[in-house]
Amino acid sequence: MDTRRLLTGLLIAVVLYILLMPLLRHGNNGNNANTPAPSTLPYALTTAAVSQPASAPATALAAAPATHAAPAPATAPAAAGATATIGDATAASKDKVEITVNSITAGIDRVRLNINDYAETVARKEPLTFMEAVPGTPRPFATMNVHLAIGNGPMVSYDDLYKKQESWALLSHSHTSAVFGITLTDAQGHPVIEVEKTYQINPATYDVSVTHTVKNLTTQPVTVAIDQLAATDLPRDTVQFDDRSYDAATLDTTKKIIVAPVDVQMHANLEKFTGGSHEIGNFSGAGPVLWTATANRFFLAITRPLPTPGAGAAFDFTLEDGRKIQLTNHVASASLDAVTLPLPAGVAVGTKPDMLAITRLNGAAVKIDAGGSAAMPISVYLGPKKRELLAGNRDAAPGTDAYTYNVYQYFRNIRFNQGSYCSICTFDWLAYLILRLLDLLHGTVAFGNYGVAIMLLVLVVRAILHPLTRASQINMAVMGKKMKDIQPLLEASKKKYAKDSKKASEEQLRIYRENNVNPAGPLLGCLPMLLQTPIWIALYAGLRVDIDLRHAPFIPGWINDLSNPDTILPHPIPPMGHPLFHLPLLGDIYGLNLLPILLIGVYYFNAQAMSSSQPTATDPNQAQVQKFSKYMIFLFPIFLYNAPSGLNLYIFASTLGGLLDTWFIRRTLKARGILPQSASGVATTNPLM
Repeated sequence: MDTRRLLTGLLIAVVLYILLMPLLRHGNNGNNANTPAPSTLPYALTTAAVSQPASAPATALAAAPATHAAPAPATAPAAAGATATIGDATAASKDKVEITVNSITAGIDRVRLNINDYAETVARKEPLTFMEAVPGTPRPFATMNVHLAIGNGPMVSYDDLYKKQESWALLSHSHTSAVFGITLTDAQGHPVIEVEKTYQINPATYDVSVTHTVKNLTTQPVTVAIDQLAATDLPRDTVQFDDRSYDAATLDTTKKIIVAPVDVQMHANLEKFTGGSHEIGNFSGAGPVLWTATANRFFLAITRPLPTPGAGAAFDFTLEDGRKIQLTNHVASASLDAVTLPLPAGVAVGTKPDMLAITRLNGAAVKIDAGGSAAMPISVYLGPKKRELLAGNRDAAPGTDAYTYNVYQYFRNIRFNQGSYCSICTFDWLAYLILRLLDLLHGTVAFGNYGVAIMLLVLVVRAILHPLTRASQINMAVMGKKMKDIQPLLEASKKKYAKDSKKASEEQLRIYRENNVNPAGPLLGCLPMLLQTPIWIALYAGLRVDIDLRHAPFIPGWINDLSNPDTILPHPIPPMGHPLFHLPLLGDIYGLNLLPILLIGVYYFNAQAMSSSQPTATDPNQAQVQKFSKYMIFLFPIFLYNAPSGLNLYIFASTLGGLLDTWFIRRTLKARGILPQSASGVATTNPLM
């Protein structure tokens, strides 16, 4: 194999990577194999008839035939109505969330988190906008349909609530709650039911309650089902991957366990839809829906339907482990819809439009006696993917947030393998353990600086793995020297038995055996490195999703946010999704990232040390492998151009740590006579190891 063939092979590998990049990026993005095929039906939120799963409570009506006759959301006007804001996200407040509700469909205009906890930018000038309504589409948590039957009459759908952008009356408003109301009438204009919708925050937590209370104004029993939205897309918050995702959990009533799918629906999948709006997934499993989740890289909205108060013990369900959970009686199923957004003014014709994903809760029928009322509450978590918070506490008292988060398995929404090229190789428990170690270093010896903690983590991990690295390098060096020593014998045997391949192979094996050389030695020498691979993948996965690195500085003025690339030009950075330009291998370019460039320099010195200190390969194939590795090693920093600066900082420090390993391993090799005393060192064949 000559250099031309080597470079040709390298070029082919690069081209293949470019072609396969979309598959690598989206191939493991969490498609649920059981998710139904996308529907081409119109957006089915306003006139869908009540549907009820087989496991629904006995109070529900039988399912009526579903209808789909709603206009696409893009045609709905972005009407402005009266607004009410509960909570305060400014620095002077201790509230965790601030929510602005619009009287039009009683949906949310905006959710912000307190600036003391999470700011929009590193400059910390304004609170983080957690979620915001998109003009021309339904507002998050909007009330879509009310399905109503009086006595034994047919079910009638009041779809004007959304279709006509009906305005609700603001009945009351305080710092922690806002109540909106609307009255529905029959065909003769007589009042039938009054619906009140209450938003209530708990200032000390990220939990919000959204409750529909229906009052029966007739002298007959009524049956009511309400379709409502849950969360819409959270903002995209990383340049490397679109980590926005959607998930749900259901109850397996037979096994008495909570089932949250291993795979999730990723926003990146929405790119394949064009035109109109599409139902892209049904979150309802074999059992009742327990919660739905909408997430991005660092934040999460979990919607959990609660039972109607006073429904009785029939909705207390005992899990396999003996703990109890509450089941809802007013939500039949949950779905996820994708809506095509109109292109902004001035965007070039032919540009692919953005997509908006909306989670919806389809109502189950609840019977209300004459003159009575029924509340249909949902609990919503609007907050960070904080590990210790979402893990909760198994031993906490029932009804507390710690108990709820734990029993309903909210922690499952922190997915270390999400969006990763090596998602199937990621061990969540290992990533979690590494992050716990990082937290320990940050809180003790790193002076509260996560950049320093990452560098100390390098020292700890390298110290732990040093015996494996040392054994691997020594083994490969020993095998290399032995192969070099027997090369003349191998060449002589090839010439002697040039016309007898069988005899030549037998002679070659004899030479290997007599000189204690294992032909698979180089491969076996790499085995210790392969054993380390899960650790490095876990490091990559953990550092990518750790919210504690968000806006965490290392060197002010340069690395101000360890969770994002260290972009130094331009200023300000273009908005997410609108890069300056796109380059193969590097991806979307938002500016100049310095750390990956410095990483290339460190890799160069590492490669030089490796080539100057390893025994010279006399076998042509081994020589070509060494040369190929020397070229390929520079592709790795290129792939990391848009990686979080915290990850690049770790790799940078780890590569420098590899040179320190070189110094120790070199002494052993020189003492054994494997390397001459003038050798400069032995670098690892992988800068990470």
